[in-house]
Amino acid sequence: MWGLSFKPATDDVRAAPSLALIRGLLNEGALVSAYDPVAMKAASLALGATPVVFGASAMSVCEGADALVLMTEWDEFKAPDFKALAMCMQGSMVFDARNLYQDSMLRQYGLQHFALARCTRPEGDNAALSGRTSPVCPETAQAQAHGGEKPYS
Repeated sequence: MWGLSFKPATDDVRAAPSLALIRGLLNEGALVSAYDPVAMKAASLALGATPVVFGASAMSVCEGADALVLMTEWDEFKAPDFKALAMCMQGSMVFDARNLYQDSMLRQYGLQHFALARCTRPEGDNAALSGRTSPVCPETAQAQAHGGEKPYS
């Protein structure tokens, strides 16, 4: 897992989704290795005796991994060496909870990209008429409500 804090530039893990995911994965029998450039100590304290391996680097937690889950959009995770990532992982699944990556970039290296919570858009002008509708992304709704600008960053 890459990223433990609830947002980049903090070690705050209070209510961080990463901790709930770690607990859930462990309950299902997974082995979890995690890295965060700042929040590993705070996460370790919050998780207590939970058997998580905290790695020294982003790539070190991917050695032999079946999958990677990106939970926090730290700068160092935005443009990783996908070739090296693919070579060090045993599996090929990348679950992108921050929607940082492009499918085509990961496919180029044999990685499967699963963009979590990515909003889809209707297909063409007749999408609503054909029943192919999709939810509006929260950011889009907020931007529309504020004259086209995001009210938060």
